[in-house]
Amino acid sequence: MAGLDFEWQNSNFQSPLFQKPLLTNNELAELVPIQPRLSVCEIRARSASSVSQGGNSGTTASSSVQIIYNVRSRCVWHDGLDAFEPSDTVKHPQATSADLIEPVCHDINVLTRKPEFLEVLFGYSNGDLGLREMHSKKVIWFKTSKQIAGTPVTAVKWMPGTDSFFCAHADGSLFVFDKEKKQSHELRRPTHVAVDELSITKGKHSSSNPTAAWEFGNGKAILDISFSNDTEHVAFVGKDGKLRVCHVKQETLVFTGASYFGELYCVSWSPDGRLLLTGGQDDLVAVWSLEQKDLLARAQGHSSWVMDVAFDRDETNATNYRFGSVGQDGKLLLWDFETRPARAARGSSVSEVISKRDGAAKGQSSPSRSVHSRRKYSISRGNSTPTTPVARGLADVPLIEPLLVLDLQSGEPGTALIFLPDFVMIMSVDGTIDVLHRKRSDTTTTTNPTALKGTAL
Repeated sequence: MAGLDFEWQNSNFQSPLFQKPLLTNNELAELVPIQPRLSVCEIRARSASSVSQGGNSGTTASSSVQIIYNVRSRCVWHDGLDAFEPSDTVKHPQATSADLIEPVCHDINVLTRKPEFLEVLFGYSNGDLGLREMHSKKVIWFKTSKQIAGTPVTAVKWMPGTDSFFCAHADGSLFVFDKEKKQSHELRRPTHVAVDELSITKGKHSSSNPTAAWEFGNGKAILDISFSNDTEHVAFVGKDGKLRVCHVKQETLVFTGASYFGELYCVSWSPDGRLLLTGGQDDLVAVWSLEQKDLLARAQGHSSWVMDVAFDRDETNATNYRFGSVGQDGKLLLWDFETRPARAARGSSVSEVISKRDGAAKGQSSPSRSVHSRRKYSISRGNSTPTTPVARGLADVPLIEPLLVLDLQSGEPGTALIFLPDFVMIMSVDGTIDVLHRKRSDTTTTTNPTALKGTAL
């Protein structure tokens, strides 16, 4: 099967002193599961090259992969895949051995990234929100509402192409900030909002933060936020087990969906923005259609909670979507979801959706109902009315079997998954990052992943 030939690297990031995260108290443990998270971005730089044989000078392009991850009381930064030592570690200035303040989430500002400039948002377990430039170590702290003082931050996410970002808290609040606005004011959350509705309150002061408060009316924490590649839509999942997709510019709720049961921990968009993945406590990966505003299939194979999902951009094309998932069962699963265009009726488009069940790992039990037949879905367009898909049981939608099942080298539960052109990176709960190298006969890898070694702090 194409794109399924991998090799574990001998050396991976590992910080032996960073064992399973210690939560500050039982209340925090109940409000938000603090799991190690992983952020990666590539920075490309151009430099002058030597004079060529034709007498013309040129430029050469180089790139470095920036890696940010949090474990226990610190975030760690590696400037490049070949970095032997962490470039820096980030710790809350007020954190002590008696008062452990943990970094819960972080996000890299892709818009402003440069070879010597890298901005990263950090959200902490005490409710603090900071923006740090990693090279200069300069930090800007944002003041949040008095209503949520001390409430853990559960998710932060930059709005692509802007200076604004979302910040979610454990009490269900969701605020929008602008990094350029230095003043702060009290912005109260909307009240009396129905569960499947969206209400937005704008700040009265144009030069102050937060600039807006979003409210879905459920009072439950949002745990993950993801934007589509065209930046038109944003998806939220959280402790109420709901998926909510909103139109960014129109600030409207497009549709909502629900897990089979339990909380949802992760959400991811396909490269073309047509599909979404969600995962959580039901041990399943759900495949959703933005156009149809409905659940298309479920991927079954994990034996514990699904902690992260992601599309493999390099193995996804116009007819086949490759995606992966990691869970608390300590496994990486890869899946294929195939679509083939069919003749469309006027006013709609129709896709034949085929889910493969080829290449399941040896020794893995097969789902009780797997997909092996073609199914057609009428995909409506232009409907701006928010919709809530009808709740579906396991027998009501196709179940996909995994193409490949791999045990993580760390042997620990997986918490984060990122696909890169040459590597797959998986974060584990103990602070280990496993690195899978894609074995391709027609390409040559220029980076040395075996040099990836984190140090104990």
